[in-house]
Amino acid sequence: MPFNLFGAPASASRHSRQSDPKVMLPGKPGLEGTHQGRVITVTESQQQILKKANRSIEDTWKALDKGSANQLHDIIHTRGGVIKRTSACRAESTTAESRPWRAARFRAGNCGEMAAVNGLLLASSGISEPVSVCSALDGDHAFVMVGDKRINGERIYSDAWPLYGRADKEQNYELSKRYRIVKEYAPQAANPEVREQLLHGDKASREEVNLLYQREMRRQGEPIDSRDLNSLKHIARRHGGGLYQQYQASRNINVYYQTERGGSDTQLKPEMKRSVYESRRRRQDDATREEVAELMRNVNRGV
Repeated sequence: MPFNLFGAPASASRHSRQSDPKVMLPGKPGLEGTHQGRVITVTESQQQILKKANRSIEDTWKALDKGSANQLHDIIHTRGGVIKRTSACRAESTTAESRPWRAARFRAGNCGEMAAVNGLLLASSGISEPVSVCSALDGDHAFVMVGDKRINGERIYSDAWPLYGRADKEQNYELSKRYRIVKEYAPQAANPEVREQLLHGDKASREEVNLLYQREMRRQGEPIDSRDLNSLKHIARRHGGGLYQQYQASRNINVYYQTERGGSDTQLKPEMKRSVYESRRRRQDDATREEVAELMRNVNRGV
């Protein structure tokens, strides 16, 4: 069932489209948590971190534009291409340092790759706090955390994996409460070259992706013929692991963050650029009930 759009109607004027106005993030019907507007007060420093974290989430989506191989809407939107790219990305072992670069080269990855890219982008944006890539201990998930609880007791969570992911204070983050740090970046000066290389550096060709994917499938005992490389049905039948439709990571999806000065001009609202929202919404709308049901039948059936 589609989200309700809490914002400007889709038929916005030509002028407003040119200026790319923001729209409020929608809430998925049935999502756990409240939909009531609530204001959480933050310091000026925390507000700047939240803003930079949201920009890093948006840039992570630009780098990994094919999405995640365990999100149903991304699989359907790419007709299985994201599964091939994620398999190819993982065909060679990586370190915590090399993982974001390899993921960006293959333009895809699950929450682990999303967190690795997001963490590197955020750390290189000039954050005055440590940036940590974390692996959940209370679930199969990865995300980014900013701050050190030992110093100020406040941390910001940044999760690029959900379709409409946003940065949140720890108290409003829903997907994990226990974790271990797999990579920590010390505070550092801004380095825009990192962003430039992640977004616009060398990318794997379709031929390389197909070659590595076929190699991985043979290694796993699930060979796939070249003529089936563009078949969502055949790719889905070789897919392993869980599948999700995760749209949000917030406990309360309508939280507003406001600085101690107060006033609406200091509020950070749950919103994103219209162009970004519409791009994500197309992925959601592609995943109709019929498409999801057919995909799941093939995944469950296996080869």
